[in-house]
Amino acid sequence: MAPKPRIRLLLAMTLLATGVMVGAYGVPFYRSEMLRQRARRQVDPLAISRLPPRESVMVDAVELARRATQQSDSNADAWADLSYYTSLLAQFDPGRSAELGIEAERAADRALSRSSVVTDFWVRKAVALDLQGRWIEAGAALIRGLQLA
Repeated sequence: MAPKPRIRLLLAMTLLATGVMVGAYGVPFYRSEMLRQRARRQVDPLAISRLPPRESVMVDAVELARRATQQSDSNADAWADLSYYTSLLAQFDPGRSAELGIEAERAADRALSRSSVVTDFWVRKAVALDLQGRWIEAGAALIRGLQLA
């Protein structure tokens, strides 16, 4: 028994809507996540081995994270990673700590605007505030993150 014309139309519209959603949201988010993971593969081994980060690795990681946030503004993890990598750049140029802290804070705020219940996002904000010498606010952000943990 063949489907009725209305059912076929409904199925076609559902498939079209699904395709539009995947194309508009899924593909950019997937691309964003690929860039984010590429940066993590560069930075994570340094953190695990406790080796000091190399400036060239961090600059590259910042660029990959920026591209990830451009691909998908909704990728909160990409925003948090951008904050993390930006903060790490301060050790190579201490004179820019406050400036880099402002950039890192903006990225952390973008992550927090997508979810305020992720501990890591609050820690990123705390580090960014610390770089700016805003220690009371940094402490409050860290406490919030610890409460969530």
